[in-house]
Amino acid sequence: MILAILFGVSFAWFMTNVVSWHRRFVPNVKPFNCCPCLSAWMGLIGWFIPEFYLIPIAIIFTCGTIAAILQKYTL
Repeated sequence: MILAILFGVSFAWFMTNVVSWHRRFVPNVKPFNCCPCLSAWMGLIGWFIPEFYLIPIAIIFTCGTIAAILQKYTL
């Protein structure tokens, strides 16, 4: 359950703040342009993804999110 939450939050933050995909690829509507809305939906999707697939996906997006935050506040 914690892994699904971590996946949802890190995926939504990375896609809305780092990639800004709602400005490029998808319509500029909720839940795609709203980090809390997208994280709630991705957490729900993460709940149904088998743990075998969820672990590497959560690790990838969590590392990207932490790296973007560290880059923003350390440089």
